[in-house]
Amino acid sequence: GEVGSIVKTTLSLANILPGIYSASATKINSKLIKIQWKVQGTATRIDHFIIVVDVLGMKSVVGKCHNITDSNYFEFYDELTDGEKGALSYIIIPVYYDYSRGKRIQTNKVLI
Repeated sequence: GEVGSIVKTTLSLANILPGIYSASATKINSKLIKIQWKVQGTATRIDHFIIVVDVLGMKSVVGKCHNITDSNYFEFYDELTDGEKGALSYIIIPVYYDYSRGKRIQTNKVLI
């Protein structure tokens, strides 16, 4: 007799958007933070990234990073010029070529 159950389904992989993973923040010195992240999927569908700093719940845009790379690995350096103190974390938001925003990711906290 038959073993198992046959089920058919239609699946399209054409609309899977790239996402961010493995985001981290590293303190270089008291005035410079390095933010790194990787993209899973086709990075060419991303136009740029928005970088937001979170200082004790207060969020501010610190810059953008364009998608110019030969790999799916990105870095951004934040120079602390506004006297930021305490525990900082960063939020990275991908912006696709149609200017829609993707799923954001938050880095670890860095103590300044």
